[in-house]
Amino acid sequence: MSTQVPVTTTREVEVIRIPSGEKILLPAGTEVVITQALGGSYTLLVHTLAGLFRLDGVNADAIGKKKRQRPICQQQRQLGRTSLGNTENLLRS
Repeated sequence: MSTQVPVTTTREVEVIRIPSGEKILLPAGTEVVITQALGGSYTLLVHTLAGLFRLDGVNADAIGKKKRQRPICQQQRQLGRTSLGNTENLLRS
């Protein structure tokens, strides 16, 4: 059995309440417990808000974890690229 250690957010960060999908901002200094790390995101237990929240991996630095890059499909949308050839070029770079 593992012990879940509280972590304190280092900056303000957007999270999504589970299961409602409501987006909220956790202030810097909020104590959270990481209950799951899966698929590049984290599930956080926030006792002060009495709930579970999803933290996207691009914001992982707020809980002291390595920040995840955006998925390639999001990079493409920002660049306005949608063809398969462009996807292959992005994968090679």
